[in-house]
Amino acid sequence: MGHVNVIDVPTRPRGFQTDEVRAEYCRLSWEAPEDDGGVPITNYVVNMMDLTLNDWVIVAETKDKTAEVKGLKPGHLYRFEVVAANKEGLSPPARLKDPVKAENPYCAPAAPTDVKIVISMSSL
Repeated sequence: MGHVNVIDVPTRPRGFQTDEVRAEYCRLSWEAPEDDGGVPITNYVVNMMDLTLNDWVIVAETKDKTAEVKGLKPGHLYRFEVVAANKEGLSPPARLKDPVKAENPYCAPAAPTDVKIVISMSSL
């Protein structure tokens, strides 16, 4: 009896996550799919949706399992997905569970309040 080798698109990438988020860029990473479809993965495609525009756009194509997405608009919410590609086509997308808000992980300090000037008589 002969051996049958089924060739298909890969399964979705695993472990898709944000590694760093800033007001104007973010870094994403993921792991290879569990099943490459019987042929090597050629590349990964990262798509982004600005929730104010509601339209997916390709923001990166890479052979690595990381991507840095630049040009985010501070304060905007984004959705990200990544698909794996082989010669048979594209995998289903791996998506982040929650939208990503483009913001720095820190805030500028607020203006001081209740400021008093104290003059010490001992320093005069």
